[in-house]
Amino acid sequence: MAIAQDNNSVDDSRTHNEQPMQPPVPQPSFPEQFNKEIRVGNHGGVFSAPEARFSANGNQHNVQIMLMGSKENWRKMRLVIDGETYYEVAITRRNFEGSVEFSVDRIMVDFSWDLNESPKRFSFRTKIPGSGGSEIYEEWSHVNEGYYSLDILGDD
Repeated sequence: MAIAQDNNSVDDSRTHNEQPMQPPVPQPSFPEQFNKEIRVGNHGGVFSAPEARFSANGNQHNVQIMLMGSKENWRKMRLVIDGETYYEVAITRRNFEGSVEFSVDRIMVDFSWDLNESPKRFSFRTKIPGSGGSEIYEEWSHVNEGYYSLDILGDD
């Protein structure tokens, strides 16, 4: 008597040697990871952001922007980071908006301000190393690849 053989069996030895498929690595969302906005109150002309960062994984800093004079007539603006004055300027009609560059944590930071807006806008931009982004930060653009952005919005 002949015994029937199952010819439908599959040799699956090849599948055991293959590596399991790895799930795709999630890519960070550019706007969320590299654009940070902090809203702060005005405490006697002082706008404080005690846990500000100038890069996505950078050190935390205590940032204070001080406007001296009356609300209707600011005379001076001072940028203080971790108790050290980084920038100070006399406020005139011509510089209610402006920008300056300075170094912190061995990276160059572009600081710009607009005292005409409500809320007041204080922006910090740093170039992300190796990002290949433009060397020129274009303020009008909503997304600037290659830059980390921190905006401190100061309520009146």
